[in-house]
Amino acid sequence: MKYSVKVLALLALLMSMPSLAQADKTVFSVMPNKCIVKNKGESCNTELTLQWQLPDAQNICILKNNNIVHCQQNSKQGSFVYPVETAETLNFKLVEMATLTELSTFKFSLLYLGKTSAKRRKLPWRLL
Repeated sequence: MKYSVKVLALLALLMSMPSLAQADKTVFSVMPNKCIVKNKGESCNTELTLQWQLPDAQNICILKNNNIVHCQQNSKQGSFVYPVETAETLNFKLVEMATLTELSTFKFSLLYLGKTSAKRRKLPWRLL
């Protein structure tokens, strides 16, 4: 009985503490993460919100297809609105400013709603 109370107390303490794996994790996201266009080759015009959260404050840059689009000094978390007009997938990277060490990546992709190549099968019967 003594041990079960101690074990439960220890479990409750461990569950209330943030995970060590989560404490070191860098979070980088892009919203929206996809753009829907009618046909392949059409451009997507939208504003992306790029957000990040780091375990420690650092000097960071955001790269789009290896070109710098935004930098911020002494940042632990933040966001940046970036207008895009694109007809292709974009790759974003969050990097440490001085060494360009990659902290996280994110892919912004396009979805096409155009005609599909699969033909619909005709049914020999109809509903009236």
